[in-house]
Amino acid sequence: MNVSEWLAEASAQLKKSTPESPRLDCLVLLSKVLNISQAQILARLETQLNANQINILNELLENRKKGVPIAYLTSTKEFYGRTFMVNKDVLIPRPESEDIIDLLKKHVYDRKSVVDIGTGSGCLAITAKLELQDLQVIGSDVSKKALKVARFNAEKLDAKVKFINTNLTVNFKSSFDIYLANLPYVPYGHKVS
Repeated sequence: MNVSEWLAEASAQLKKSTPESPRLDCLVLLSKVLNISQAQILARLETQLNANQINILNELLENRKKGVPIAYLTSTKEFYGRTFMVNKDVLIPRPESEDIIDLLKKHVYDRKSVVDIGTGSGCLAITAKLELQDLQVIGSDVSKKALKVARFNAEKLDAKVKFINTNLTVNFKSSFDIYLANLPYVPYGHKVS
């Protein structure tokens, strides 16, 4: 089976359960497995896939058909022009969260310190530091697993951000000029454990 054949077959299957962007999702999966860009895939549609590649692609496709987000399947999410690692320990950064960075850049003035509460993957804290390098930036999260992801992303993107394990602002020894928080939505009436 070549790339074109798998792409057509997989897109048709995925369209039944995920009609929004089946071909794009399949291109993203191909890009992940073949470790080449989507443009390169489209230029090499006649390339033969080996059995191992087909097995991996089909497993990813089955998970996508079950509703697993593409970012979790590829372990990556683009945010503000940078690639962040994501996994089940963090929520996937939303595109509209980039507006927070735009607002921060417009309103930082002479402020020196920022804390990102509920940092998750670290996308806000890391992007704030990379876009506004003079800021002291701290990311906090109640989840140690999330902080591990955030630290990985900070190291990969060479961002000097300090991360601390705390529940909201409980353990802060000082105040900050700016508090960022893009916490997950909890539906009204949802029981929180």
